[in-house]
Amino acid sequence: YFMDTTAIKICHNKRRYRNKTFAGLAKQGKSSMGFFYGFKLHLVINEKGEFIALKMTKGNVDDRVPVLDLTRDLTGFIYADKGYIKQNLFINLYERGLKMVHGIKKNMPNKLMDLNEKILLRKRNIIETVFDYLKNKMNLEHTRHRSPINAFVHILSTFISYCFKKNKPSINYGFDLSLNYALIPNWGIFTALHTFGRDLKRNVHIHLSVTCGGINSKGKWQKLFFSVEPIKKMWRHI
Repeated sequence: YFMDTTAIKICHNKRRYRNKTFAGLAKQGKSSMGFFYGFKLHLVINEKGEFIALKMTKGNVDDRVPVLDLTRDLTGFIYADKGYIKQNLFINLYERGLKMVHGIKKNMPNKLMDLNEKILLRKRNIIETVFDYLKNKMNLEHTRHRSPINAFVHILSTFISYCFKKNKPSINYGFDLSLNYALIPNWGIFTALHTFGRDLKRNVHIHLSVTCGGINSKGKWQKLFFSVEPIKKMWRHI
């Protein structure tokens, strides 16, 4: 599953005090595109672009608040952006059988991630495509509403029209992640335990060395390439 939130603006942010149609309903909020006045659409879709769950809230509601309601009966994996990072939320979902996968912020340590999860996380932009289609092709968002009832009927009819659409945005995740073990070489790895540093003071640490390549099952030398900085950061947190 893929989860994200988008803003539904009902007027320009500068005219929010003069808007009387949605007085008491819409609120000022902030998204990655800046401040806005209106509502938020919280959406969960699958890999075929189909709606799984959705909820509309006021613009000042945190993106993480409706997550537990949206994912009540879901299990498996759900991919989201960095705005959903919260340890308690992750634990609650994980205990229910739903693992939330998201990126990390700059001030967070690197963490190892399954290759399958990493590839699907990069395909999270499918939900951005759905938002773009709803807003630009089906006119989900505009500022010409003259009553809240008409506005919500329009939004609801847009959702229904999208559900009947045959060619929805989708992803092809039928990639083969199986390893060809016949081509995996035999690396040379050795470690050494040191109990002191250069100044001869006690400093227990480990040195690990890896050969620049290895011999595979076909008897050919295969070089080893890796990026030093990411490996260095992960090694420090093991």
